[in-house]
Parts: sequence; C-alpha cells; structure tokens
Amino acid sequence: MESSADIWLHHFKTGAGLYAERNYSAAIEAFNKSIALNEHWNSYQGLGWALFRTKNYPAAIDAFNKSIALNEHEDTYQG
Repeated sequence: MESSADIWLHHFKTGAGLYAERNYSAAIEAFNKSIALNEHWNSYQGLGWALFRTKNYPAAIDAFNKSIALNEHEDTYQG
C-alpha cells in the first residue's frame, strides 16, 4: 500500500515530466494534485512555472509566493 508521501511524490514527478514535455496544462493538474496531498514548496514552484508558461501570470505569482513562504529558493525568486 502506498503512503500519502509516495502518492505526493508520484504526482510531483508526473508534473515535472509533463512540464519537461511542455504539456503545461496537464502539469498544472498534476502539481495541484501533489499540493492537495502536501503543500511542498517544490510543488508550488513547479506549479508557478507551469502557470507562467500558460501566461496565467497572477496565478503564477501566487504559486511562487506560496513556494517562497515555505522555502526561499533562488529559482522561485526568478519566477
């Protein structure tokens, strides 16, 4: 039986893979699923970049701000 951490990681990795394939809409969905399980800064960062690529700038800023609140990572500040 998978733990919630395993399921979170699955959705996060799925989002990262979809982002790399430039399937930003599907990546947004996967990152949102990972955030529903665990509000991890890295999931918010990935969501921010995917939203940025779809030109949803207000939502991207919100996601980046949530990521920064959890962990001040330099890549998030670039967003």
